[in-house]
Amino acid sequence: MTHILLKKPFKYSMLACALLANACAVQVSDSVLGKADKPDSIKIDTVLYNQQGYLPESSKEVFVKATQKVRYQLFDANNNKVAFGYSTSAEIWPHAKQPFVKIDLSQVKKAGIYQLEINPETDSVSVQINIQPNIYKKPLELAIKSFYLNRASTELTEEYAAEFARAAGHPDDVVYIHSSAASEARPEGTIVSAPKGWYDAGDYNKYAVNGSVALYTMLMAYQDFPSIHQLELNIPESANAQPDLLDEIIWQLDWLINMQDPNDGGVYHKLTTKNFSGKQMPDQANEPRFMVAKSVSGTLDFAATMAFAAHVLKQSMPEQAKVYQQAAINAWHWAEQNPDAIYHQPEDIKTGAYSTSQQNLNDEWFWASAELALLTGNAKYWQKAEQTQTDMAIPSWSYVAPFAWIRLAKQTQQTDWQNKAAQKLKTAADRLTQTVKTSAIAVPMGSYQNDFVWGSNGVASNQILVLSSAYQLDPKADYKYAMQAGLDYLLGKNPTGYSFVTGVGVKTPMHIHHRISEADDVVKPVPGLLAGGPHSGQQDKCEGYPSTEPGLSYVDHWCSYATNEIAINWNAPFVYALAAFN
Repeated sequence: MTHILLKKPFKYSMLACALLANACAVQVSDSVLGKADKPDSIKIDTVLYNQQGYLPESSKEVFVKATQKVRYQLFDANNNKVAFGYSTSAEIWPHAKQPFVKIDLSQVKKAGIYQLEINPETDSVSVQINIQPNIYKKPLELAIKSFYLNRASTELTEEYAAEFARAAGHPDDVVYIHSSAASEARPEGTIVSAPKGWYDAGDYNKYAVNGSVALYTMLMAYQDFPSIHQLELNIPESANAQPDLLDEIIWQLDWLINMQDPNDGGVYHKLTTKNFSGKQMPDQANEPRFMVAKSVSGTLDFAATMAFAAHVLKQSMPEQAKVYQQAAINAWHWAEQNPDAIYHQPEDIKTGAYSTSQQNLNDEWFWASAELALLTGNAKYWQKAEQTQTDMAIPSWSYVAPFAWIRLAKQTQQTDWQNKAAQKLKTAADRLTQTVKTSAIAVPMGSYQNDFVWGSNGVASNQILVLSSAYQLDPKADYKYAMQAGLDYLLGKNPTGYSFVTGVGVKTPMHIHHRISEADDVVKPVPGLLAGGPHSGQQDKCEGYPSTEPGLSYVDHWCSYATNEIAINWNAPFVYALAAFN
């Protein structure tokens, strides 16, 4: 991440500062930074910065792990010094229990590639700072394309997948009804079909709960940021008249709708093998696949997502939107008739549970009822939403009420609901913003007690989603600043030293817990995937964790499924975050 450079003389140019609109971060002369005032030589262990780069008008904060102030100089491509001075004093970030000092380069707004020198006369650590107007376009394309590279039921040819081409796996046209899912219309052993969709995470299974949440988030990005409809992703459907992002969304929709039993409207909790596969490519993992247990949580998540899909696509795909609407209504009816159908893992099934207790289902009811109320206007859905509304927070697969509040805040049908939801959304965004302002490394992480959980980078991505949604209602500079701070965190401004996205940044994960990346013959992993991120659980017992502190407890190794696995419900809000900046 950092590059130790040999000391060499640099030409200073005050003209360069003037040309950059007074971009010198600290207006002091070299005499002020004379020998007598220089700090003692210190070892700089870590430089925290956005390794991808910055937009010209954005904040540009760099943090250095140090116990005292450091001196810095910023040079442009012509070796002109355009910013220089001292950092701020050291502060401890409690989630790593380490001290950091801040270097603020926000006044530098001219596009270019710069070199930041820290302690030039002593330790001489240097990093490259990129400032470009389209700096996040390529990461966004990679993040969306990662969904294509994680498709089930299809061959990926070299034309579209380059070195990540692979044979088709998991056609899922022969899926057996598991005993837990058996019904009169579909007894145990009945063969059903549910092809397509995205592999859920590092494994090859497909889950209604997580698959719905990821799909809903991608639909949000599609609706909120029309400019990304123009992205050309080079996928097999690129030649048709639809946006490539929509084609990718439809691949998941085509799978998800087949998770519903057409006989009663209930939705199977997951399509899975009985155990996780080994480190195999998809075409080599040929164990039987099962539809496992209908669940009220999976069914309500399905209902909310299908209702939203009907809303988003009613203009461009009116006939299909009607199908999604009816599927959502049928799922709701099943959930009403089976409110106690909590998912319990069968004894012979060992794959991901994504289970929710009976006491924690109000958020699913609220989400589904809000979406169906907005879609149909039916009073019974509004009544259920009133009865089940729960608090605003950061969305996740296990707490989906925030999706409802965000949607209600942006709608115009019900003014009372809109006003209440907008206030809740902005309160959450204000809390995140305040955390950034008081954080020793200026990040939103740490706003809530459970930010550093399994999939903490999904939390960080969804924080940006919340901030962006609030910004769409009230374009406050503080929200935009906090959004940038969150993206900076994911792309390198964190004490682990990693940009957490494969293929994006200087130091990125190379050994993610992702079967395709581990089992193929390509050295680098599939690009555009967001690693789960640091937290102190270390449930995998993997060796090599550098610390038990939640902000440092991350290791780039296949064995670390607790911190280095990928998942579609983390990548989807990361797509949303990048789309917000494009």
